[in-house]
Amino acid sequence: MIARLALLAVAALSLAACSGDGDDESPQAAGTTTAATQTSEQAPVGSPVETVEDFLGAIESADQNVTWGLLSSDTKVTFQIDKQHWVEVLMPALKKELSPTSKVLYTKRFGKDKAVVVVDAGRKKAPVAFALRGEQGDWHLQLFYPEFTPTRPAPGETVKAGKTPLLLDVVRRRDANMTVHVYMDGKEVPVTVQSTGNFLITYAGTLNAKPGTHLIVAYAQTDTSNDLAGATAWRFSAK
Repeated sequence: MIARLALLAVAALSLAACSGDGDDESPQAAGTTTAATQTSEQAPVGSPVETVEDFLGAIESADQNVTWGLLSSDTKVTFQIDKQHWVEVLMPALKKELSPTSKVLYTKRFGKDKAVVVVDAGRKKAPVAFALRGEQGDWHLQLFYPEFTPTRPAPGETVKAGKTPLLLDVVRRRDANMTVHVYMDGKEVPVTVQSTGNFLITYAGTLNAKPGTHLIVAYAQTDTSNDLAGATAWRFSAK
């Protein structure tokens, strides 16, 4: 579902990628690095789950100040999102996609100041994953990047129970390597790089799926000073 939302920022992503073109000295790279230097690895106040709940409630009530304040500075700078574009374009689109009432399906922290939270806030209770980071002592959401495309098993797909292949495409900037973690039903699944292109990396792994419905969560973080991160989640079934 977040993949559809990421399309809302495609123009900004293309602009940032073209301007940066893999050069760390680009204005975008410099801007995100500046924003990142304001972030320490101290544990933020509150919990990432509370921040996601506040964000969903603010999206539903169209509270532009709260939603803008909960958006991470690296997201704003990297995608060149100003408040007017956020309020007039992205917030209304998010409101159509997200539900303010949701149940937490999965949450995990990475160190003191990074986390992923998955809630059933999408259409028909589809899982939605949010990556978060600490900024100036509080939790903030990182949206739109990296972009994920799960290909095997696809969201909603039914596969044969037992060992089944996992294939996950992740879009990245050419100047940024990534660290990727994948979990099925809360247990980490080892993945390796199957192929690499200019803007696309395919990760592969093997799932051991018992009969029933399963939740996959993927979290990716760029290995750069600004530590851009993103997450996705989807369900599939085995029988």
